[in-house]
Amino acid sequence: MLLPGLATTAPAQAANYEVLCTGYDGCVAAGYPDHGYKQARSSMYWNMFSGHNCTNYAAYKVIRDGGPATRPWTGGGNATYWGTSVPQLVDQAPAVGAIAWWLGGAGGMGSAGHVAYVERVVSNDEVIISEDNWSGDFHWKRIKRASSVWPSGFLHFTADAAGNPTGALDAATSPVRGQIRVTGWAVDPDSAGAAVGIRVVVGAPAGGAGVIADESSVAATPNANGAQGSSTNPSSPSGIASGADATGAISSTVGFDITVDTQTGGKLPVYVYAQNVAGTLGRAVLLGGRTVKVTKPLAIKAGTVALTGKTRVGATVKAAVADWPEGVVLDYQWRREGKTIKGATTRKYLAQPDDKGKRLSVVVVASRPGYKTATKKSVATAVVMPGKLASTTPKIKGKAAVGAKLTVKTGAWTPDVTFKYQWYRGGKKIAGATKATYKVKKRDRGATIAVRIAGKKKGYVTAKVWAKVKRVHKS
Repeated sequence: MLLPGLATTAPAQAANYEVLCTGYDGCVAAGYPDHGYKQARSSMYWNMFSGHNCTNYAAYKVIRDGGPATRPWTGGGNATYWGTSVPQLVDQAPAVGAIAWWLGGAGGMGSAGHVAYVERVVSNDEVIISEDNWSGDFHWKRIKRASSVWPSGFLHFTADAAGNPTGALDAATSPVRGQIRVTGWAVDPDSAGAAVGIRVVVGAPAGGAGVIADESSVAATPNANGAQGSSTNPSSPSGIASGADATGAISSTVGFDITVDTQTGGKLPVYVYAQNVAGTLGRAVLLGGRTVKVTKPLAIKAGTVALTGKTRVGATVKAAVADWPEGVVLDYQWRREGKTIKGATTRKYLAQPDDKGKRLSVVVVASRPGYKTATKKSVATAVVMPGKLASTTPKIKGKAAVGAKLTVKTGAWTPDVTFKYQWYRGGKKIAGATKATYKVKKRDRGATIAVRIAGKKKGYVTAKVWAKVKRVHKS
């Protein structure tokens, strides 16, 4: 789209914008590069029409800056759709490398809208852009917010001063029934060497209605010795040879290869996001979107699951499964009164203090590539009873003589037990003698000294045991 009122020699609407140069050769001669587009314009980028075309030039620049090599959305490619198709990438903050975007009809644009590349940010209210135009020519221009042609917004496809991650969705296929496989690369520019999280959403964009699968994975950490580029050109993640105009084209990238179970079939839209590394500047970025034809998964015939073992704190309850088809993978999730117990995902479960007085159950999920998962829930157990503490008979160490110190040794108990002590003289409590040690007094001569230990732990019955008595010497 050609900006309204464009003049090739002087700005016709100086209040709206200033034309800094015109034509590939004219701009280069004036010190404003065309970034090699004159030689590259015969090729189509993001499947846009080649030649003089704002969208083809903008896509070319995004790719040259290390952005996605394929259009990160499905549907129309006219400039007006750029911002409406990936609204999560649009804001009102101009940044070098961003794409200035005009909605169709905005700022005097035609219904097709317009896109341009932000070359410089003079201030938050003034930018310098480069652009190419359908049925027009190549230009550099200065635009101010106060003008009637200020962009509708700015699209951030590539890494910029905000620290956003960048990358590309190279392919989205369905090699197996009920599954979508996505491959590509990603990097967070302000966190070199960190693993980049990848989020795959099927059915609708993240946060939208109609999502049928939403899974996250972590890509491998980049090689310390250099980049991991695309298969097209291993030295460049964008697949374009590096050069003076390939700003950001070579970086430490990480490849991802993620498979997502859809649990359904049909033509399914899939969206892939690079997650910004926690603790750094930036936000999640959409790497691309595709529509994938997925064959409906087959069904798994569910088997049975029963619970065995004592329902007592500290005892192990087991999930006994039977009659499940060969080749399936069984996953377990234990529940307490129907609520998920975090981290309890194995076939055996050790009853915890929090389980006392409650019922346990387990949910078994069977999965297999090309099949829809099958789920079976067990019958709940009886109410979990308090646990029984394991203990040994304690012993009193030390000489039973006036002035000597006696110490009680508890021996082996259930871990993490809290002890309380009470010393006795002749079968009667000694006031204040409630520690693990006791100093023999004159009044203890000839008497028997004993100690009782009470072991306590949450969820368990308190255990009380006596140490063997000692008789204090009379002398």
